[in-house]
Amino acid sequence: ASVVPFYITQIYFIQKDYDTVIALAPELLEKSADKAELNRIIALSYYNLDKYNQALPYFNKYIELNNTNHSSTTIDTTEATRNNNYAIGYTFYKTQNYSNAVEYLTQTVGKEDALSQNAYYVMGDCYLKLQKLSLATQSFFEASKKDYIPEIKEDALYNYAKLQYETAAVPFKSAISALENYIQQYPHSTRSAEATEYLATIYASTRNYEEAVKSIERLDDKSPKIMRAY
Repeated sequence: ASVVPFYITQIYFIQKDYDTVIALAPELLEKSADKAELNRIIALSYYNLDKYNQALPYFNKYIELNNTNHSSTTIDTTEATRNNNYAIGYTFYKTQNYSNAVEYLTQTVGKEDALSQNAYYVMGDCYLKLQKLSLATQSFFEASKKDYIPEIKEDALYNYAKLQYETAAVPFKSAISALENYIQQYPHSTRSAEATEYLATIYASTRNYEEAVKSIERLDDKSPKIMRAY
């Protein structure tokens, strides 16, 4: 009879009735035979309600219990585990635990799908926060190559191009290529003007004045800085 409330809680979770899970499940933890699974269900319920701070302690307990029950160091790549790892990683990200976020998000990028694209994008921001600019650049580039989520593809490509501009060394070939690629793919984006300014600045700094002028002339609205260069 003690397992009945546990199964009822699982049913509520499957039905996506997360508020009811949160109301019922914590009381069952002490007596539950499967504490890891119950902690996972509670954590995911909070996660699906965008309550990441509340989800975090339950994810931490789930990780602790799961590591105790499974001593193998082999990464489990099943779809359910990938989704779990993304949820854990994203929760760490939203609670500013960026190194932990990367650890779990890295385990979700093995397939060509939207989940991988999302994970690479979030990892890019984690690495930015950690000041690991080379890894941030690489992660945004990976996210920008995938077409599953157009908004993420564009934002990732912009971040990749901007990082190439901010970190590139002379002769700036990679930065020029990345910025031109973004401008060509998203000519009507609100950020194309900024990308074009970066491009003009690079051309001017390398004394390639002809290309600098071409870049500036593409701008509808020219900033004071650009007008001085012009």
